[in-house]
Amino acid sequence: MAKPVAIERARTTSAMLCDVQCRLGPADRPYPERHGSWAIALVRRGTFAYRAHDARLRELRAGWLLLGRDGAEFECSHPTGAGDDCTSLHVDGALVEDVRRATRLAGGVVFPRSVLPPVVRVAGAIEAADRALRTGASIDVDALAVRVVAAVLAASGGEPRVARPPSRRDRDNVAGALDAIDAHPEQPWPLAELADAVDASPFQLARAFRAITGTTPHRYLVAARLRRAAVLLLDTRRRISDIALDVGFGDLSNFIHTFRREVGMTPRAYRGGRGVG
Repeated sequence: MAKPVAIERARTTSAMLCDVQCRLGPADRPYPERHGSWAIALVRRGTFAYRAHDARLRELRAGWLLLGRDGAEFECSHPTGAGDDCTSLHVDGALVEDVRRATRLAGGVVFPRSVLPPVVRVAGAIEAADRALRTGASIDVDALAVRVVAAVLAASGGEPRVARPPSRRDRDNVAGALDAIDAHPEQPWPLAELADAVDASPFQLARAFRAITGTTPHRYLVAARLRRAAVLLLDTRRRISDIALDVGFGDLSNFIHTFRREVGMTPRAYRGGRGVG
C-alpha cells in the first residue's frame, strides 16, 4: 500500500507549504496517522473521508479545507474514489497562538471542527502562492500562514478584533522593519525573522505594516530589490544576471519577469534607455 507523498514547496522555521499526493482507493483500509504540526490543507482534486480531533467522519471534496491539530491522530479513507491531491500548509504552534491571541478566539478552542467548506480567502491566498512558486518567484511562507490561519479562525467561529489606529509602538516596529529591508533587501526577510528583528509578533507586525504602508512586508521587499537593481543597471556595467543575484532574486528569469511587470520594460531595455551597455 503506497502512502501519501508530500512534496515540499517552501519552508521557514515556522511554516511549510507542500503538495500532498495520495493514491489510495476503496480497497485500501484506513490506518492511523498523526499530525506533526497544525495543518490546513486545501483539497485540489478528489473526494475522501477524514476522521480527526472532532471524532466525526467527514467528507472532503475539491475546494474544501482539512484542518489538523498538532499531535492529533487522524484517518483518511477513499470509499468512493481513488486518490486525491492537496496543498497543505503546516504551521508551528507558536505562530498559531500568536494569531489566536489577536482574534476573539483568545481563550477559546482552535480548530473546533476538522473540516470547513470552501473559504475564499484561504483558497485565494494558497492559489496565489502556488502560482508564484510555479513561475519561480519566492513567497513569504510565514506571511501566508498568518493570513490563512486568521481566515480559518474567523471561518471557524471567531472574527478578528475591530481594527484600531496604529499605536506608537506599531509605528516604531514598522519603521524598524522598513529600515531593515532598505538596508539589506538582498536578505530573504521572512515575516517571522523580520518581526523578531523589531521585537514584535508576526501577526501584529503584518497588520501594522499593511495599515501604515498600504502594502505587505514581502511586496515592499520585492520593490526594494527592484529599486536597488534599477540603480545598479544605470550606474554600473555589471551583468544583469549578477545584479539579479546580488539584490536577492534567486534566478534571472524571475528577476526579468518581475522587473518587466513593475517597471514596464525589461532590465536590458531600461539600461539601454539611459545609454548604458
